[in-house]
Amino acid sequence: MSSFPCDVEFEVVRETWNEYRLSDGAKLRTKLILGKVISPPGIPPDRAMEYSFNTQTMVIAYVPQEMKGTPSGRIMTPQDIQNAIIEDLDYEQTKVAVNEYMLENGVRIKLRLMLTHVGKTNQFTPDGSPLYGVSTQIVPEIKLPSNLLKKGPTSTRTPIV
Repeated sequence: MSSFPCDVEFEVVRETWNEYRLSDGAKLRTKLILGKVISPPGIPPDRAMEYSFNTQTMVIAYVPQEMKGTPSGRIMTPQDIQNAIIEDLDYEQTKVAVNEYMLENGVRIKLRLMLTHVGKTNQFTPDGSPLYGVSTQIVPEIKLPSNLLKKGPTSTRTPIV
């Protein structure tokens, strides 16, 4: 048995976009992309809740023409983006995406990307759109196939007299 984590192959069942309406009039689209599923050493498939995921998050803003500005012309680090936030924005989710994957061992994983914060910066992307700083959280749901579900001992209730 290897002491290294194991890669678990998977097929994409569904990967779609979330959409949000921002309080400044922009539309934000986010997409979670699963790159790899990793099982800790020696973990059987019935303990899939211990798997970890390598993911990428795409964030795209669609803004009215009047909101565009002069491109900032430099690459921003995540810390630069956080330091450039000038306004925290409210948002409303208009399209919900739940991505779904089937692992080679029959385990089904659903991942939902949740937006937790949006901040507008004083910087602009190469196409002139405002640069937004976002925070997200991934909510996983793992479903084991019936052949991996553990059957516990049958419990009998003893009446209390």
